Amino acid sequence: MKDRIRELDEREAEVEAREVGTQAESELREDKLERREDELAKLEERLLLKENELKTYVAQVQGALKRREDEWALKVDARDGDDQI
Repeated sequence: MKDRIRELDEREAEVEAREVGTQAESELREDKLERREDELAKLEERLLLKENELKTYVAQVQGALKRREDEWALKVDARDGDDQI
């Protein structure tokens, strides 16, 4: 009977040790996941910032190109007008 009780106590201790190990692994995975989520949130924020910077840059370039095209068109029209006189 004492052997049986000792055997059950050992098994219970093994199960508890396994449970503690499983819990620790779970917590480590959760911590790792939280760090990845934080990093992802930071990267998404950085991406949005870069997208906005790119939109601003593209708008500036398009504006500059439009002005140059307009200036060129005025020069061509002026030359065409001079040629007709």
